[in-house]
Amino acid sequence: MKLNKRERILALVVAAIAVLVVFVLAWQYVFTGSESLADLQTRYSALTAKVNKRNQDLATAKRAAVKLDDWLRRALPSDVEKGGALYQAWLRETLNKAGFSETKVDALAGQSRRGIFEELRYNIKAQASLKELAQFLYDFYGAGHLHKISNLQITPPPPSESSKDLDLLITVEALSLADADRTHQLTKVPGKRLQRKSFDDYKKTIVDRNVFAAFVPPRPPGNDRRPPREENKPPQFEHLEFTTITGITAIDGIPEATIITKTTGKKYLLHEGEEVDIATAKIKVLRIGIRDIDLQIGGEKRTFLLGQNLLAKP
Repeated sequence: MKLNKRERILALVVAAIAVLVVFVLAWQYVFTGSESLADLQTRYSALTAKVNKRNQDLATAKRAAVKLDDWLRRALPSDVEKGGALYQAWLRETLNKAGFSETKVDALAGQSRRGIFEELRYNIKAQASLKELAQFLYDFYGAGHLHKISNLQITPPPPSESSKDLDLLITVEALSLADADRTHQLTKVPGKRLQRKSFDDYKKTIVDRNVFAAFVPPRPPGNDRRPPREENKPPQFEHLEFTTITGITAIDGIPEATIITKTTGKKYLLHEGEEVDIATAKIKVLRIGIRDIDLQIGGEKRTFLLGQNLLAKP
């Protein structure tokens, strides 16, 4: 049956409504029926954080693996008894090479973790000069063994003794790892903890100066001579500040000014046209009025009132 125009329009409207209902139901199912958009964003952030944390842990594990591999190559042999004997022999040889005297090496108890590591500790008592001590430290840290000096006590000789040898107490710690790449020999890997290439570089810094005295920095070039010592000088006075016009009179119709300098106690009776030297100033009287006076001080002309000082301070 053929639909008329009105029926066709109505059918289209019904179809559009049906499509809209289906779309709304699908939207609610996807975004509200199971998880909201905010929930999805939260889950995404949490998973991203976990991935970043795993990547950080992986990078840390890689760095630890590199360090562990280095330790295994530098550790004492996995045979602790053999390794301890070899290391102690090396330690004595290094002390003797440096020139130590009165040397005594004692083995101490160290920490132990069966199947993982054994700590070997040694206490060294000896005497040596500062140069010999520096040589031993240079050789010790130039070797690649997994070892360190955990304690170093240096006692200089009393001033009354002629000997320059130091009394030394040194504690050395070394590690034997169960997974070391050797069982019966010391490592041949060189040490990497020395920043300078030769012992002479350390000798200049340590041996060639007295480390037991306070450091005195060298004088800058050109300042070898001390500046001359200034003598105590008396305070300088501005005499004009204490020079005052104390009176103006007229004798037989001729005006006269009285000026007194308090710092020297001098009194001046001056008439117009007269000049006088007060301290380092040359003063000329230009005019004498009833209550004021015109003076030329140096190259300057000024008017002063009765009772003023010559710096114009009342």
